[in-house]
Amino acid sequence: MIKLNKLANKQKNILAIIVCLVASILVMVPYFCSDSLHAGVDMSFHLNRIYDLAQNIKDGKLFSYIETYAMNQVGTPINMVYGALPIYPFAVALILISNPVQAIYAGWWFIVFVSMLISYWCGLKYWQGNKKKALLFSFIYVLSAYNFSWMFLTFDVGQTAGYIFLPLIVYGTYSIFFREKKEWILLSFGMTGVVYSHVLSFLMYVVVVMMLIVIAFFTSKNFWRKIKYIIYAGITTLLMTSFYWSTLFTIYSSNKLFITKSGTLTTASVGLGDSIISSLNNNESIGTLITILVFMGLFLWKKQSMITKFSGIIGIVFLLQQLMFLSQCGILLIRHQLLFFNGQEEYYVFQTSFWQFLLLKRFG
Repeated sequence: MIKLNKLANKQKNILAIIVCLVASILVMVPYFCSDSLHAGVDMSFHLNRIYDLAQNIKDGKLFSYIETYAMNQVGTPINMVYGALPIYPFAVALILISNPVQAIYAGWWFIVFVSMLISYWCGLKYWQGNKKKALLFSFIYVLSAYNFSWMFLTFDVGQTAGYIFLPLIVYGTYSIFFREKKEWILLSFGMTGVVYSHVLSFLMYVVVVMMLIVIAFFTSKNFWRKIKYIIYAGITTLLMTSFYWSTLFTIYSSNKLFITKSGTLTTASVGLGDSIISSLNNNESIGTLITILVFMGLFLWKKQSMITKFSGIIGIVFLLQQLMFLSQCGILLIRHQLLFFNGQEEYYVFQTSFWQFLLLKRFG
């Protein structure tokens, strides 16, 4: 009986993987059929990086510190300061597929598919084997309007790839404080993947971890005994990313770098009404579905768990700061929006203009 259950469980996981595969292909079909690239503000930059890496791989060089085939062939040391991990799928596809447009979309498909698999796996761990909830989480998290806006409206390869590892970071941190098995290594792997993809995302995901630690301080038993696992994860991450930090230090210490001039951002705030309408229209925001769930969660506020309420208060405070304080002072604050969904499970999302944090909580 146990063997049959294990076999059935394995078959269900294989079916879930097939569903993720089919879904990732279907969402990319319109782009493959268009046979033209949807230009984003960062597209030319990343296409140059992809082309350069593809040429280096053809020459037998799996990694190059400088751009020798692109960026006007002046040897720009981009890979010393910008993680190259997410451009490898695109570069390999560019080598294998003769049509460069289809190759780029094949790279995006790979990122979507891998992101769905990682999200599904983290969902399985969080819901302790509940495949339906894990699959639902994978769909909501990866196939969101927010994620696709980064893929095609900005063509931000690094940001989108960093988003892949966020479930590992969230669950790894959550497990340290709220699960018997402390899977701090997942936090470390997640942070390492982000560093080698997009260092700015790493800095912002550190904020996510800090917020979870604050919540755990008020809600988790034996907090100080568990904090050592955060230290373990930090040290392990530092060691696994030492290659990146060493190259970054080299470029910064041996060159005089000029940073773009800073100024006030008095018009950077977004009105509450405009933000809601933008979300309902799936326009560079969290999307219609998640917006509806936000209001459902607020309506069912009394039924939320203590952890969720703590998260809600933090999210509302940051949102009000972004909407009200920013326009008056011209100071750019990170925008957080919070999602709740109450039923068999509840979802809450912290979303900034750069990243989205999705954590799902099941009632006992």
